[in-house]
Amino acid sequence: MSTSAIPQLLQGLIDDAAVFPPGNAPLPDAILAHREHRSAWYAAFVGPLLLPVGRIAEAGPLDFPFGAIGGHAPGAVQVELPWSPSLLGEDWIETTKVYAEISRDSDWRATLDALVGTPVTPKFRTGGLSPELFPTIGELAAIISACRVRSLRIKLTAGLHHAARHTDPATGFTHHGFLNILAACLTPGEEAYMLEATDEVFLADVVRPHLFQERPLWVGFGTCSVTEPLEDILKLGLVEERS
Repeated sequence: MSTSAIPQLLQGLIDDAAVFPPGNAPLPDAILAHREHRSAWYAAFVGPLLLPVGRIAEAGPLDFPFGAIGGHAPGAVQVELPWSPSLLGEDWIETTKVYAEISRDSDWRATLDALVGTPVTPKFRTGGLSPELFPTIGELAAIISACRVRSLRIKLTAGLHHAARHTDPATGFTHHGFLNILAACLTPGEEAYMLEATDEVFLADVVRPHLFQERPLWVGFGTCSVTEPLEDILKLGLVEERS
């Protein structure tokens, strides 16, 4: 059993995408806040700071792990970029975590087939600034199931600030919840049922028995907010704050 304040199932669940929409934090503020996250009691909850590849030089020397979005960069612990078959010919994919974003409008199942046995992990978008960027329950359930049967891990990005499925009153967009997705990954064959749940207490109860095991299938997700997911898992009693 882990001695961390964050149970094993939730460790490294979120990557810090503070500089990306809709947060759009100024780079110096994002770097300062990320250092605070990494020294906080919940540090194990948070993965690397994600930076656009074109702004890494602007960030200056960094004393913590960072990821490059949009292309490869020396020193990055992970790279996230759009899927292209040419990616499999790059030699750096053997030494760096690589997440290739796949469009739901493409033949994504064929792309998943192409990634089997490679070091590249598929990534799908689960939200954004327009409604078409949010997959339906059926679409997301199919993606999770397809990755499961191919023994592929999956990364997701955007829209997953809160634990349970909900509609944002400001935009009218219906967001997937990160506990919905975690529950779907923990319950083969029940993906759609778990994704449609709006009761965060129910979802927490599904997840709770698995807290001290490795997270199956799901690498995690990038989010511009670290505090919102953290507040939700605290409220639901999935972690206990330490001083």
